Amino acid sequence: TWKNQQAVNVLPKPLQQPHPPIWMAVTSDENVRRVAKTNFHVLGSGISTSRELGISYHELYLQERKKAGFTDDRWSYALNRHLRVLRPGEDRETEWKRMTARTRHTFRLAKRIRADSIRYDKGYVHPDPMDEEPSDEQLAEQALFGTCDEIVEQILRMNDDFDITNMIVQIDFGGAEREEIFDSIQRFGGEVI
Repeated sequence: TWKNQQAVNVLPKPLQQPHPPIWMAVTSDENVRRVAKTNFHVLGSGISTSRELGISYHELYLQERKKAGFTDDRWSYALNRHLRVLRPGEDRETEWKRMTARTRHTFRLAKRIRADSIRYDKGYVHPDPMDEEPSDEQLAEQALFGTCDEIVEQILRMNDDFDITNMIVQIDFGGAEREEIFDSIQRFGGEVI
């Protein structure tokens, strides 16, 4: 079922036999159909996945899995979000503008690379603006942004929608500064979790 399938020699060899569990993130109906025919585990909530889309992907996965002769469900709602934990006293509006600029940069880069429409110039990629980009409201829905308490509230609300089993946060994206990245990691790990 996989096009251009090639063996990969992994070193050192894994202790788990025949190999550690393999997980695949799904971001389209095509991905869902493909992974349903495998024994891979599924990370079923990408960065731009709404509640409705996540549920429809899971339903499609179960249908395709049944067609393929499988009875088990290897689906997990792995919430994947950009994260920015604010320090006390930071200017919320300024930091939100910085985060949305970095998020748009990352969105453009990913979409243009997938569409093979990225512009290269002397070894640098230029994720130029696109016709259809997420609004600020959509970006807010796809991000964890705010104080530690606000982020806890956001995660709990999202958990009501998705029954989250795993959480993936992207902190170092779109040119974030090193100090900001480490501060968000420390606050998220030490206060939010």
